[in-house]
Amino acid sequence: MARAQKLIPVIDLARRETEQAQLQLAEANRLLHQEQQQLQELQQYRQDYLQRFRSGDPQSMPARKAIELRSFLVQLDQAIQLQEKQVRQYLGQSQHKQQIWLQARSKQQAMETLMERYQQQDLQQQQRREQVLSDEYSVQLWRRKKT
Repeated sequence: MARAQKLIPVIDLARRETEQAQLQLAEANRLLHQEQQQLQELQQYRQDYLQRFRSGDPQSMPARKAIELRSFLVQLDQAIQLQEKQVRQYLGQSQHKQQIWLQARSKQQAMETLMERYQQQDLQQQQRREQVLSDEYSVQLWRRKKT
């Protein structure tokens, strides 16, 4: 069995690892996008809520309503901070999955390059053998003609 053929199972395994890493990266990116979108929604909700409050007359607002508003905004800010933390975690996971995918892809490409090199070397050896046989045949024909 040629050296290149022996690498086929290794390359298949590397391909499967790369595909698995790519799927995990895609899932991590999907989750990151989902968390980022939720953060944007919270930030937009806060902005809209403040806009509605500012559009009214703050002087005519009862003190109790102002305290409730302040309390709600504090809770909303806490939710935003928690969501920002969540986004950072998912970003870290996504970056980690990307590194794993890059390493798997690099390994697969290295194996494929090695296989191509082995195939090229095998082809060159085959061509040399054929050339030697052709030369020997030519010499034998020349000797036959000479005698």
